[in-house]
Amino acid sequence: MVLSNYFLAVILCLALSPLAGAASQNSPASHASPASTVTSGSSNLFIGAESLRNFGLEPAWQSTMPMLPGSVWTGVKFESASTKPGISETIFTWDSNGAILCMDATSGTVRWQSIGLGRVEKVVDVFSAMIEGHAYTIVFGVVDCVVLDGKTGEIVGNSRYTEMPKTVASMYGSKCIYGSTTRKLVWARFESERIPSRTQPKIAPGIIDHIDEIKDVGSRIVLRQIRAMQVTGSFQSAPVSGESETLIVTTSRGEVACVHKDSGAILWRTTLGAGIVATPSVSQTTVYVGSKDQYLRAVELTTGRTLWKWFAPAELILPSLLAEELILIQVPGSGLAALRAKALNKPDGELLWICESVRGNPINRTKEGVICWDASTATLSLVDDHSGKVRASVVVSNVAQLSSTLVVNGDLMVLANDGGLQRYRVASRLPVTTAATDVVAKKAEATVAGTGDEQTKDNSDASTTTDASKKPDA
Repeated sequence: MVLSNYFLAVILCLALSPLAGAASQNSPASHASPASTVTSGSSNLFIGAESLRNFGLEPAWQSTMPMLPGSVWTGVKFESASTKPGISETIFTWDSNGAILCMDATSGTVRWQSIGLGRVEKVVDVFSAMIEGHAYTIVFGVVDCVVLDGKTGEIVGNSRYTEMPKTVASMYGSKCIYGSTTRKLVWARFESERIPSRTQPKIAPGIIDHIDEIKDVGSRIVLRQIRAMQVTGSFQSAPVSGESETLIVTTSRGEVACVHKDSGAILWRTTLGAGIVATPSVSQTTVYVGSKDQYLRAVELTTGRTLWKWFAPAELILPSLLAEELILIQVPGSGLAALRAKALNKPDGELLWICESVRGNPINRTKEGVICWDASTATLSLVDDHSGKVRASVVVSNVAQLSSTLVVNGDLMVLANDGGLQRYRVASRLPVTTAATDVVAKKAEATVAGTGDEQTKDNSDASTTTDASKKPDA
């Protein structure tokens, strides 16, 4: 395995050396100059200038990344600096050969490139982590977890999982939590491990009165499993971080659980009428979860109490998007639905509109409206967030992945199969809720909840269980 990775690294460096410029001789995985061609003009845009204006977007930059023969770029991920202190805004891209590129999110230039996992594995997730005061890049593969130096891209650790991952990981500190293929919620920790010398001193037969000290030759970062919790059903979506130290876990058997990240204590758990496929949306106070029982539920984060539940025309199998005061979800066969997120004193929820002509998932909301992406038809749509009418649409061809950096006022990232990557800025931004107005809304919700206990009591799921003694300190 190590030998094959070495030859792959040599081949990758030889293939990329004409593009990389003056590369470091001591670090085959990193390059001093960008390996991509970056421009900020309007040439070769995936989305035309007129369509960009209709969507309230403008080009930020475009980049062309190197490719190995027979490979295609398969994934792109944006990491915000606000979510990970000490780590700058970063874009990770990876291809079918496991090559990883770390790019500057502002300019689109490549900081480093690495061999990653190789062709033998599929990349599940790539993310940054601060471990013992140093920035690293974690590459989650199906079988191996590879740790790269966050500044150079050099491999500094390689570990086999005790429980192989099925979902992406939720990172906090030097620890991560993920769902495994064996239906377990797994806690693991990244830590430094010394590498002892491979040579042992020879000891002559007889009385042993002295042994020379065995010196370490370096260190590596390894992933160690520290806890695993069996769940009911398999993982169809990744665990989602809630407020403070909580994690929301959903399964194919309809189980929804709020788990304390550090201790693993279950704060509350409820079982719905059918399985959960889509990743829920989580705010500071509420969890929004869609299920195959056709209900979209708003569940109180601290107690698990159902605040409202809306009965949809079909099973809910696609992820919802919480964008300010709206919760948006694609209903198969019926189109995009918009509901009021805080439907106070309305146990059945408050449906605002359904747009039957939109088949894609909502990915972003700006001042112009809601932006939706349908990967099956490669169609990008703009929907008026007040009426639900389609304002604009465009087909974006040759796209491997299209995503938004944020759910509100996010930039669009478009990755093409041939290695082209383009970022489009939001030209017209939606005014966001301030901290002061959010506090007022919380007080109003608490007042209504306190006076309407009798009305909401029947709406709560009967199988919800809580343990106040296990709740973390506020």
